[in-house]
Amino acid sequence: MKTTLHTLLRSIAVVWLLVTLAPHANADQKSFLWKITSKQNVVYMLGSVHVGNSALYPLNKTIEDAFTQSSVLAVEMDGTNEQAMMATMTTALYAPPDNIKNHLPQDLIERMQKILPKYSLPIEAIQTMKPYMAAMVLTLSESARLGYSAEYGLDLHFLGRAKADQKKIIELESADSQIRMMDEMTGTEQTAMLKHTIVSIEKNNIGDELKAMFSAWKQGDPVQLATIANASLDEVPELKDVFNERMIISRNKAMTEKIAAFLKNKETYFVVVGAMHLTGEQGIINLLRKKDFQVKQL
Repeated sequence: MKTTLHTLLRSIAVVWLLVTLAPHANADQKSFLWKITSKQNVVYMLGSVHVGNSALYPLNKTIEDAFTQSSVLAVEMDGTNEQAMMATMTTALYAPPDNIKNHLPQDLIERMQKILPKYSLPIEAIQTMKPYMAAMVLTLSESARLGYSAEYGLDLHFLGRAKADQKKIIELESADSQIRMMDEMTGTEQTAMLKHTIVSIEKNNIGDELKAMFSAWKQGDPVQLATIANASLDEVPELKDVFNERMIISRNKAMTEKIAAFLKNKETYFVVVGAMHLTGEQGIINLLRKKDFQVKQL
């Protein structure tokens, strides 16, 4: 359960969409890394993938060099902070005797029960969870079945490196803010999220779709990555607008302001956020460009 909580709370927006694994980029390819420069400072921004396996490493040398040159690591949230994450968990669970069966249509409960044996998960392990949490657990369980682990995600990789190198670590958000963001979804929205997850598992779509997303990531192609993710969200029209606004756009604006502040001091920052936060007109990269910072993809 610890791995599930780490991944869920590090980046709710991306982990639902981005289960990834492929060889690292060739030296002549662009990476999903940008160098942001102001008159005073430099910030490196890496679009993160949150799960993988050992084949993901070693990373592109450009990425590792940028981390080495930085004195501060900034992440969405510190997924190694057990105490902070466990403190948020009651928000994602029903208070007994309430349970998920009281909030879902019967046919969806039956479909969920049919796929649980694939992961050796009894219904008792799921029924205390709210639908968004159940959707995350099922996504992560399917990821594990396909051979992907949060332990090989870029967030944990660089958090481990930063602690070993005694670099300062800064959180752009918090475990509490991320879980409450999900909890603000309406019952209809949460049901739509869980239904989409179940349908994707039933159709065996997750592996192919998300490998395609990682192919775009390893080629440093934010346009293609956004196209693939948006196509997935198009399948859930009742959720698409709120997902984009609440989980991507509003968070992008808040994180952009913090990164802009980093560019006013003298410490070199290495920022790791979910890859989808960097793409599109409302992505962090474009928002920083609009603030007249110099932006270069490496």
